[in-house]
Amino acid sequence: MQDASAGYQFSSFLVGCILKRSIVERDDEIRSKFYLRGVDSVKTEITRELGKRFARKRLAVCEGRDQGLLFKNADIKFFFKCSLKIAAKRRFKEFRKTDKKITLKEVESAIKQRNYTDVTRAFMPLRIPPGAVIVSTSSISKKEMFRRISKTVERKLLLKYGRNYKARSR
Repeated sequence: MQDASAGYQFSSFLVGCILKRSIVERDDEIRSKFYLRGVDSVKTEITRELGKRFARKRLAVCEGRDQGLLFKNADIKFFFKCSLKIAAKRRFKEFRKTDKKITLKEVESAIKQRNYTDVTRAFMPLRIPPGAVIVSTSSISKKEMFRRISKTVERKLLLKYGRNYKARSR
């Protein structure tokens, strides 16, 4: 992956993998047989590891529910919190564009289940990573969230690298 991306400039990347159907089916079978709820799939684990290896070699901004735990030495970590009701309303609005039959109650229930699964799983349960900046998004707009994050990034990079950090990063 490192070699394939050499010579390219990009502002974002998405890591994924395609596994043989037999591997995915076997993984599903094992997870069902042993009641491994809350344990990530083999595909998720492989994708996570590929992302970690790629990010080690390049300047990267990684997002996702577990990134602050995966990248313990990141210069800046954010942990976003939102009330269940607000998160469900926002997600419901997105889903309604493609699924007119979905209900707000279904979306809220799915988010609640995922949150519970993530914080109670045996391996790497979702936690606020040490040193993370907690951003509560329940009562702010995207524009305000971006402003707060940008301000925090500027402040932290200035503290770590001094006044010339912008010149160094180019």
